[in-house]
Amino acid sequence: MDFSNWLAFDTETNGLEWMKDSRVYYIGWLRGDGTQSFTHRDQSLAFPADKASDLFAHNIKFDAHMLAREGFVVPWEKAHDTMVMSAVLRNAEQSRSLLALSMKYIGYDGKEDVEHDDYMKTHRLKAAEHHKIPLEVERPYTMKQLENTLCLASLWLPPIQQHFANLYALERQITRILFEMEERGIRVSRERLADARPRLTTIENECLALLRSFDEASDKMNPSSPKQLAEFFAARGLDLPSTSKGNPSTGKAALQRFSDDPAVKALMEWRAANKLRTTYVDGLTSSLTSAGLVHTNFSQTTAITGRLASSNPNLQNVTKGEGLGAIIKKCFVPRDGYTNISFDYSGMELRALAGYTHDEVSRIAFEEGRDIHGEVATALFGRDYTDTQRTVTKGINFGIIYGLGLANLAKSLGVDLWEAQMFLDDYYKLFPGMRSFQNLLYRQLDSAGYVTDAFGKRYYVPPQHKYKALNYVVQGGCANICKQAMVNSTEAVKGTDAHLLLQIHDELIFEVPKGEEANLIPTIVEAMTSINLGDLSVPMAVDVEVWDGDWAHKVAWEEKE
Repeated sequence: MDFSNWLAFDTETNGLEWMKDSRVYYIGWLRGDGTQSFTHRDQSLAFPADKASDLFAHNIKFDAHMLAREGFVVPWEKAHDTMVMSAVLRNAEQSRSLLALSMKYIGYDGKEDVEHDDYMKTHRLKAAEHHKIPLEVERPYTMKQLENTLCLASLWLPPIQQHFANLYALERQITRILFEMEERGIRVSRERLADARPRLTTIENECLALLRSFDEASDKMNPSSPKQLAEFFAARGLDLPSTSKGNPSTGKAALQRFSDDPAVKALMEWRAANKLRTTYVDGLTSSLTSAGLVHTNFSQTTAITGRLASSNPNLQNVTKGEGLGAIIKKCFVPRDGYTNISFDYSGMELRALAGYTHDEVSRIAFEEGRDIHGEVATALFGRDYTDTQRTVTKGINFGIIYGLGLANLAKSLGVDLWEAQMFLDDYYKLFPGMRSFQNLLYRQLDSAGYVTDAFGKRYYVPPQHKYKALNYVVQGGCANICKQAMVNSTEAVKGTDAHLLLQIHDELIFEVPKGEEANLIPTIVEAMTSINLGDLSVPMAVDVEVWDGDWAHKVAWEEKE
């Protein structure tokens, strides 16, 4: 493999908010043949991507955003990200920072990083204030980073191409798609956010007044104080469970069993309103650009399973549209002239599980479009099963995927251990393939130290966390299906004015020009359901909902037609 025409590059900036006012102050690049450059914005920034066979950076998406502000375009067909490469090779790392990976894999002693950090501390500079560092200090630090990037790339690319070529090709495409999604952003109404704040504040005040009205409370009780809450609930006779440190727990799980208590109800509603106001109203308001857009950051290397993560702000954690959560979702609106449409895989995790286990009951249910939880409840309890029994079935289905274990499963179902064990025994009799597949994973884990999903990705699982093996394989497989769906669907609408805005768990959110819905919806659905799933011979289904003015109000596409 010829490394001489490889080029590693890095940008040093005055901030991290590329969508606002952060700018590039230095661009450094290093070729495999030793040629190097370090340019300052006061002179002439240089980015000779056309002179390289392959481009490498660590967290290349950020650098691409910053370079775009300076008029440079990253040629994605040449682009590689050593952070992404590390995730393809190994799903779990304590840190994917360039420093940590360089110290672990190529024996870097950290000298240049320490000297650089010392300078910043001595001059009281913040992490993003590289523009205040003189060239003679910044250059050796950046050049060492580039040297480490090339070393990691030369170490990792050969085994990746030999063992994980298809996975890596997929991840490279996802990096480009995420860059485009982040650049596009999603529209949020500043006016609706402003209206949401007093509404939520009123709810908080009403709940707090109710809490303080109980005889056991003081008129200065702080609902954010675990100590005061513990004393308050103890006075009301609530026997709270203890934390690992022996203190009374006032968390959501601990209070759930007392949900009928009016004081608990008031506290839970206060917490919900307070979180929505502080996390979402305040957070979204500070993230809004002058154009009324929010540009989240998507990471493809954070989650062990390969699922995408969203941050600054976290749009995957925007609460469900029911109840108070609707106040926030109403703030997300389409651009003028566009319709936002949600494409959500139906029962993806259970479909993937059925594909792995080859159990006939679930496979036939999915092929014929039946309610999987109802089918399993019928098999376990008979056709006259109750709503409670269906809930139990649903809890078992997902409890097995998430590797809850007997004790946690019993807790989630609200039953005794013996009853949870009885449910599990009946479940495994109904689905013998489930037990066989789990045993297959455990044997692979014992012999190789990792398990493999249907797409060939490896998940290293510590022996003490053996119970997580099934979860990693199912969730990881779903992550890869969603990523392939992102590639297929964006390719399918290429040449149109449709744009992929968000990926939320198993859901893709597109914006399409008004009047083009009937043409583009079937195209996107076809792209998402025609993925080659290999051994997972279970059909995928997609539910389509059109935003009726905002994210909180959605109408099924069949109904809208």
